[in-house]
Amino acid sequence: MFSHQLVKEANPILEAIFDHPFVKGIGDGHVDDAALKFYVQQDFQYLSEFIKIYASIIPLLKGREDMRFFAENIDFILNSEIHPHHVFCDIANVTYESLQHATPSPKAYLYQSHMYRAVRTGSLANIICALLPCPWTYNEIAKQLTATGKNTEDNQFKS
Repeated sequence: MFSHQLVKEANPILEAIFDHPFVKGIGDGHVDDAALKFYVQQDFQYLSEFIKIYASIIPLLKGREDMRFFAENIDFILNSEIHPHHVFCDIANVTYESLQHATPSPKAYLYQSHMYRAVRTGSLANIICALLPCPWTYNEIAKQLTATGKNTEDNQFKS
């Protein structure tokens, strides 16, 4: 199956993500405060754009079930995905509000531009392909950290 081939070919990238110091630090329960602050700054800004991109997809949809899916994801991003931000801010001893006005890093800017370009020029399938790497990768990271026993009660990042 083609999707299995794609996953196999992407595996070295995924392994590099698992080996990234930030991801390993989450698993070990220790990440530098500056890295946590930078992450929250960038992710807050990124998610704000992600919400706008999700919203821009709704007019392209015909069925209400599809519209509901995107509306529910917007709600999740607005109201639930901020939980890790608060955890990181508490650990780094900084207010969440103080980190909400960052300029996107060059890589974040390029990825956001890529997603916007997909919305302007692509089919719904192309748009989904542009949006999917972020949630898919986070899901894979969570599964890997859980499978390797990193989601313990004494890990300050557990929640």
